[in-house]
Amino acid sequence: MRLRFLNSGDPAAAENEMSRMGVDAYGIGIMLPKASCILLKADDLSCICANILKQEMLSCGGDAAVPRHAISGGRRKTECLLIGSLAQFNRLREKLKLQPLGLSSLSDGITAALENYFRNEYRLKLGKYTLYPGRRKYVMGILNLTPDSFSGDGIYSGGIDYMAAAERAEQMAAEGADIIDVGGESTRPGSRAVPLREELRRTIPVVKRICGRLKIPVSIDTRKPEVAARALESGAVLINDIGGLRDAKMMRLAVSSGAGVVIMHMKGRSPAVMQRSASYGSAAKEVYACLSLALEKALESGVRRDGILIDPGIGFGKLPEHNIELLKELRGLRAIGRPLLVGVSRKAFLGKILKGAAPRERDNAGLAAAVMAAERGADVLRVHNVKAVKEALKVMEAIR
Repeated sequence: MRLRFLNSGDPAAAENEMSRMGVDAYGIGIMLPKASCILLKADDLSCICANILKQEMLSCGGDAAVPRHAISGGRRKTECLLIGSLAQFNRLREKLKLQPLGLSSLSDGITAALENYFRNEYRLKLGKYTLYPGRRKYVMGILNLTPDSFSGDGIYSGGIDYMAAAERAEQMAAEGADIIDVGGESTRPGSRAVPLREELRRTIPVVKRICGRLKIPVSIDTRKPEVAARALESGAVLINDIGGLRDAKMMRLAVSSGAGVVIMHMKGRSPAVMQRSASYGSAAKEVYACLSLALEKALESGVRRDGILIDPGIGFGKLPEHNIELLKELRGLRAIGRPLLVGVSRKAFLGKILKGAAPRERDNAGLAAAVMAAERGADVLRVHNVKAVKEALKVMEAIR
């Protein structure tokens, strides 16, 4: 007799093994919800609700952790960490429907969060292109048309070499890029805004050229609604807005154009000042709350749900420890309910880990971070080195 562990807590590993063993399909359906351990955090609860929640989860065979002050009622609001299998959470949802004090609505919240967290496919409509995050991972190639890109890869030498820019885009497409992201303004910490006319001069001719040549979606990386509008007229189908649609004009453009949008989290008004605001009690908690609110506002304004990606904004108003925390907790952002775009390529936190490596010396570290992000739930990876990331993802998928 021999014993061995499988990938504990991974429902996919359990399903694969049961199928391999020849377990009846009906039986797999019954047992699969018991095969994962889920940690679900509930914030901003009254102490009495937290204690009821704990007792109900215990009665379902799971467990729940609450702070000491929740028992004494020493604070107005508290939190609760729920621990259990999917089957136990399903029982909890039914029991909470019968509870007062707003716990019945918490049941609906748990249902939506679990559905999003375990969702294995999205439909992402970008103009004439339709992507299906979840079926596989996608790679967004970065095309910087700037003289001051933090990564040192800007295609600019006294002016834009439009032919070189188009060739670089074609090279990334040939290497397997699924989206090309065109940017004409550096957003590194401390960078100043580029005048509108200059950003248009840098980006629009390139967008026109590559949209006419490539058979993949083109994205415009900009904070300016005027630049986004011109790029969309020139063939781009995705607005990558580091402002998270906080600009009312950008929101209106997203609605009227029907274009896809990336809603990113950035603490602070702009890259010039964002690092001054890099303070969090919990980066994961705050980013989750901000992105959830931004998504809700976008949907209420009329932005198409099937055109939205969300981005935790690695490096935007965050210290290295915040970026690492977000990557560790990345899977939790899936509960928001839209595909995740993550950009770690050549970011400063990698240089900190590597004791001062320059941006172009961070590609190996960025490759490791990109694969870890993909494993933790990222659907689209924004990268400089397309070929290396595509190959790494291919190996990751084979092992999974």
